[in-house]
Amino acid sequence: VQTCALPILTETNFEIPHNYCTEKIYKPILMGHPFIAVSNYKFYHHLKDRGYKTFESLIDESFDNIENNEDRLTSIVNSIDKLCQQNLDDFLSRAKPICDHNRLNYLREFGCQPLTRYNILTKFFKKYAETI
Repeated sequence: VQTCALPILTETNFEIPHNYCTEKIYKPILMGHPFIAVSNYKFYHHLKDRGYKTFESLIDESFDNIENNEDRLTSIVNSIDKLCQQNLDDFLSRAKPICDHNRLNYLREFGCQPLTRYNILTKFFKKYAETI
């Protein structure tokens, strides 16, 4: 039995009708991973407006157009169930160009500075952990 290895992230907002992105969506984007975001109404639409691509050719993303929170969540779960029935290697192969585009779009939008700060913090915490 094949397992579903797709990052499923829950954004900060699910019920609030305000679109903004947090680090939760940027982590899989920077890692070059496909994702399903459990988020508010039109979240994917907002991503597309900012130049990101979603996986609509591979995943049923009709949930993005559902205003009712309970119905949207049910639709997200159904999309995840369908996705888990697919061949993972085939899915990842077809998702790679979208992931590559999104990573480059992030770097165009924010530059490398957030990555540099992350690396500095990671090194700091590793060095600190060695001292305790």
